[in-house]
Amino acid sequence: MKVLSAFVALALAAASVAAQTPPQKPPLSMTGAINATYQMAKGWIVKSAGMMSEENYKWQPTPEVRTFARLIAHIADDNNVFCGTVIGEKVAFGAVEKSLGSGSKADLQKALDDSFLVCEKAFALGEEKLLSETAASVGGVQPKLGVLAFNNAHIMEHYGNIITYMRLKGLVPPSSGGK
Repeated sequence: MKVLSAFVALALAAASVAAQTPPQKPPLSMTGAINATYQMAKGWIVKSAGMMSEENYKWQPTPEVRTFARLIAHIADDNNVFCGTVIGEKVAFGAVEKSLGSGSKADLQKALDDSFLVCEKAFALGEEKLLSETAASVGGVQPKLGVLAFNNAHIMEHYGNIITYMRLKGLVPPSSGGK
């Protein structure tokens, strides 16, 4: 009888633990995974652009590198060109940096936000189109999803630059817990 009671108690305990375990989410699709990385990068970049002071937008660590303003403008250009290619827009690379590279923080943040909207349109095409349709990009013609993946890598590269700029100005980047 003691063995039966112990078995029932153990079964009830296991059932209780199983009931408390949240259900597992299905794995992300390829587009979902690349979009998740994009959303993370977008959040960090937008937050960083907001954290940097207007004065520091004009700052550059050395004469050989971009000012913070030009770095933000360059990221906007990346988004406009690569994500624009995916949705069929032809955009001249460098347009934002040429026109707003020494502009105000507010103008650059708007250009950055607008560029991320272009990427949102690209991801909205959906998995089937992003995998089956192609676009010309760095490295040649590839699936549109490949162009978006390249854009992720490129904007994350420049987020690495942003981190350095922020650290040199005594700011903690969002990816390290900065507010």
